[in-house]
Amino acid sequence: MREEIQKPPPDVVSPVAEVTRESWLDPLNLKLGIAVLPLVAIAIGVSGKSMPWLVYLCMGLAWLILLRFTYESKVTNSRLLLLLWVVVLIIWIPVTYWLASPPLMRVVFKNPAHIGIYRRYRIRYVVTNYVDYLKDVGFYISSVVPPMGIAEDNGEGGAIGGEIQTIVLSRKEIKEDKYVVWIYSHELFLTILAGINPHGNSPELKRRIWLSGIWATYYTCSYLNHCDFENEESRHPLVSALLEMRKHFGQVIMDQVMIVTLQAIDNHIGDQSESVESYFGHKLIAGVVALASTKEDAEYALTVLKKYNITLTPETGGEHSVVTERD
Repeated sequence: MREEIQKPPPDVVSPVAEVTRESWLDPLNLKLGIAVLPLVAIAIGVSGKSMPWLVYLCMGLAWLILLRFTYESKVTNSRLLLLLWVVVLIIWIPVTYWLASPPLMRVVFKNPAHIGIYRRYRIRYVVTNYVDYLKDVGFYISSVVPPMGIAEDNGEGGAIGGEIQTIVLSRKEIKEDKYVVWIYSHELFLTILAGINPHGNSPELKRRIWLSGIWATYYTCSYLNHCDFENEESRHPLVSALLEMRKHFGQVIMDQVMIVTLQAIDNHIGDQSESVESYFGHKLIAGVVALASTKEDAEYALTVLKKYNITLTPETGGEHSVVTERD
């Protein structure tokens, strides 16, 4: 006689299954769910401040709690609930990044109709990041950005003087982040070294205007970690020497050397008959000496200057004189 297989009645549910099905509503999960609220509140409270790590910590813990809900909601056989948790988890990541990011600087666009919405956002984003980078180096940067616009026809970009300084980018430059940083950096360091809307023909003012291009080029290339620009300024011997020193000393040290060099220039006008390259060379070596950890570091900097035809000669108004042989 064949044994019949006994099947449980269809309305009988395993206690284990029943507990598992409702486990996502147990007291522990309810407490964890309540904990999400203060975590998110803290993250929102410190957003826009210099504590992005706290935003990532709070939002990360809240995300893990939501991940637990997502995992346990699978046993409810509710596809709608599972889909809801998955969507929340996906959206949580960009929201966390947005909260941790600093508020974007305000930029006034002269002809916004010709610049797309995303491009306007991207310009504000790269300008804000570049300013944050310079602030970390030690510069005090104003939160006011000159109005930006597109050059008429196929004109080139640059800074335009007048009662109000403005920045104009060509139709090609407006599409690439690196050119936005390049032109903004030049306008910024022109203001730092020569003041707002510099006027006059004094040798010191001309020297500072020229040097502002060296600082702007160096910090732009250091920020981007490359100097891939189609212009002569990015290939100037001084810029090439500075970037080679940056490879040797590291970005942090060389960025500090440049700001110390700028302070030395602000504190000493120097011999007006001395070439601008020589003047810069003196201050640069002083900056390297001030931050060099060994005597060899200073000697290395002198070697690099000589490599790019910036030769040291007897002093002509300073400790040393630097003569640049240009083609």
